[in-house]
Amino acid sequence: MKVLFCGNDMYFGFAYTKEEVERRRLGTVVQCDRDKLSQEIVDADVIVPLMCRITKDLIDKASRAKLIIQYGAGVEGIDIEYASEKGIYVSNIASGDTGNAESCAEMVVFLLLGCLRRVNQMQRAFRERRLGVPIGDMLKGKSVCIIGFGNIAKALVPRLAPFGVDMFALRRHVGKFDENDMDILKDVGEVGREEDMRRILGKSDIVVFTCSLNPSNQGMMNREFLSMCATPVMIVNVARGGLLDYDAVVEGLASEKIRALGIDVQFEEPFDPDDPVATHEAVYCTPHVAGVTQTSYRNMARIVADEAEKVVLKGQEPSVIVLHQ
Repeated sequence: MKVLFCGNDMYFGFAYTKEEVERRRLGTVVQCDRDKLSQEIVDADVIVPLMCRITKDLIDKASRAKLIIQYGAGVEGIDIEYASEKGIYVSNIASGDTGNAESCAEMVVFLLLGCLRRVNQMQRAFRERRLGVPIGDMLKGKSVCIIGFGNIAKALVPRLAPFGVDMFALRRHVGKFDENDMDILKDVGEVGREEDMRRILGKSDIVVFTCSLNPSNQGMMNREFLSMCATPVMIVNVARGGLLDYDAVVEGLASEKIRALGIDVQFEEPFDPDDPVATHEAVYCTPHVAGVTQTSYRNMARIVADEAEKVVLKGQEPSVIVLHQ
């Protein structure tokens, strides 16, 4: 069995999976550059996308493939319908099962504190040997709107609550909550839908994106979105870079409608470190590492090995089958 990691990003996902698969003597795990993908995919039994798209052309070349499994939750880069037509299962790894959601939630707190305490300016002041500057701000008393209310948001709420913030959430569908959600919801003032967006954004000091990306919310943080926000607003994104409209961000930073921006995911990845957004003193960028912790990556490696064994070696269906975005 050959497990192919597509792309050389997210190295530890490959390394931990290779260790797990080879320890269990299930097969081999290889990683290749994007420009070698069309050759390596030909004899791959399992395809693991890493920051690259699995298109119709690539799927046509993958004559042996039985499983495409995303190393995480987001599957927007996979042509799911075509893969399914070709008899290839598409699967992913839910963030709530691995420690990934908790890792991402911790990263939100990190970025929020970095924005509020103005870490870029702190570093400059330190280099210049200046003491007592910059002046920062506190989380206590702030209003936080969480966009999306899945596993990451549910892990974030109990981590933000001790800071004394008021929390609201927006989600596409406000359905029933299970018993496990009840303790979390007690710290959330309101879970609203699209029709509540203007009202909730208008009273929020901070907006945190934790939702998945799909065609309906591509670029949702645009000029209209910013016009609904309290002024100035702080934005943190640990979900997908495509949720933010680049031009709206540039204008928002220039007008100071955006007070600060913390982004672990960017508009294009890898992001140009010399881009005007990346170099802005109110922007804090990290290289897509919110979910990259030893705990989450070890668990995801185990799941990839389990699912590969189940589908390829045992002829069973994967635990999760994704049919659409």
